[in-house]
Amino acid sequence: MGGLFGERPSTRLMLGTPVVFTGVVLISGVFDSAAYGSDPLKGVLAGLATSVSYAVFLLLMKGGGGDRAAGPLAHATVVATVVMAVLSPLFGGADLVPTWPGHWWLLLLALGPQVLGWSLITYSLPRQPAALTALLLLIQPMTTVAIGALALGERPSVVQLAGCAVIVLGVLYGSRRTPSPEQAGEPGQATGRPGADAVREPDARPEPDAVPVRAAEEPGAGPVSST
Repeated sequence: MGGLFGERPSTRLMLGTPVVFTGVVLISGVFDSAAYGSDPLKGVLAGLATSVSYAVFLLLMKGGGGDRAAGPLAHATVVATVVMAVLSPLFGGADLVPTWPGHWWLLLLALGPQVLGWSLITYSLPRQPAALTALLLLIQPMTTVAIGALALGERPSVVQLAGCAVIVLGVLYGSRRTPSPEQAGEPGQATGRPGADAVREPDARPEPDAVPVRAAEEPGAGPVSST
């Protein structure tokens, strides 16, 4: 990340990231009784492949986003649609005939959270450090738990609620910016703050003479007398 974009994560960000990861693990239900399914190894490999692909996707969107948010998102959507259409025969084919209300919910999902949410993410990616964006995106599992409880009537366990609290604490700590010395200012500097004018440079301009000496006599004036 530092080599691609010249970014160096702050100390707060490096300390907050493993805390947020811990919260994500707690939310995932890995400590529940039936958390591993029938093929844990395949699930772990699929999760690792997904995380790597997601990271590459975010970096590509960050590097090619620029000032436009909808353009890269539209390109990624078209490429994903073509790839899924080409690979669909390997997974049983795709039924393109719409059925209701199933496709209505899919259309609502596409135009709502996907388009709106990813437009905001794509807009912010070029304007924020990549590590900070990745940390903030880890709030998604916590919101999933909340929406599942509100919309589907799910009851998260105590461990999952503890994971939500850990994520909030980690994100709040890791996303805070430490002010630089230039922003903080040093005491006595002319920054407009109290104490800025406590130290002033002495005035180096010479004092004017007490009695100015005329270089020439004015017409009609008497001789200049010295005092």
